[in-house]
Amino acid sequence: MADNALAPKSTNLLGDIYRAAVPLNARTLIDTAVRGNTNDITEADLSPAELSALRQVYETTTTKNATNKQALANKLSVSAEEYEKAPEQTPERVPTPRGYSIVYRPLSYDEYINKTTTALNTYDKTKNKTSISYNDYPDKMAAPTFDSWLSSIWKSYTDPAYRLKTTLGSFNVQETPTGPVATDKYNFDAADFYAMKGKRPSEMSTSEMWKRANGPVDFLDMLMIKRGAPSRNVNIKLPPK
Repeated sequence: MADNALAPKSTNLLGDIYRAAVPLNARTLIDTAVRGNTNDITEADLSPAELSALRQVYETTTTKNATNKQALANKLSVSAEEYEKAPEQTPERVPTPRGYSIVYRPLSYDEYINKTTTALNTYDKTKNKTSISYNDYPDKMAAPTFDSWLSSIWKSYTDPAYRLKTTLGSFNVQETPTGPVATDKYNFDAADFYAMKGKRPSEMSTSEMWKRANGPVDFLDMLMIKRGAPSRNVNIKLPPK
């Protein structure tokens, strides 16, 4: 027993060097698009710092959601008399000779109650699921499409939350009997988005993508769509608090 306990554990030296040298976002892209890996992305693929950042994003979002839910519940306690003193405004599109304009009208009390109740019910319907969006990461910014190459590379090596953001993007966290699990589909499915901007990636050359891209995230996204990169499931068990 003593000999076994003292025996060195087998390691994959090249794999360890690869993981240390290539950040999560780039490594996942290479493994999926170049090496054809279609295995699930799990907690084993993340570093302790990345798992900690993932837990922090989840907890921050659940706290925000609880605050928003309570605010909606408080709105239902407003009486009709109180509401009529300062009714909520809702935007509406009104046709004009040149198209349309946006005007605001006050919601009736019944509309206000129905709207608030509907919003509150969404929290109950999804009580075992928390949706994480790009704006829920610490930088509170949308998708990092406009990051420069230098900025993206720097943050990929220094910021675990950025590595998550540029790997997972938006995802869900499901509450399970054994704890929260992040679930998603790692894929490149924004072809319609680029079509609305003028051209699908499949219609562009690599040089045209380079010219059109706002930064590395944008360029690589288009390139992977054109290549038809495979998708992978995400199933990451979050670490305990």
